[in-house]
Amino acid sequence: DVPATVLLDGKELDKTPYINKAIQPGSYDLEVKPNDPSYPSYETKVTLRRGFLTVLNIHPGKRPETTSVAMYEMEPTKDNKHAEISI
Repeated sequence: DVPATVLLDGKELDKTPYINKAIQPGSYDLEVKPNDPSYPSYETKVTLRRGFLTVLNIHPGKRPETTSVAMYEMEPTKDNKHAEISI
């Protein structure tokens, strides 16, 4: 993993890995800026929804096209005895 800085709407939040349970729902500009300048920054728009846990897994590559990104959104189900998955 490449250590990086996380910025939300241009404001530096912290280093990776980053967890924040207090960010309000809404749309934000997200930037992940690797500490190693030979890796490009990754920028995207992210929408956080109330009641959802949003996880972004970003592995910077040396070029933008070799960067891998996976985003997961999880929400509680009404039935606590069963789980669902949608892909």
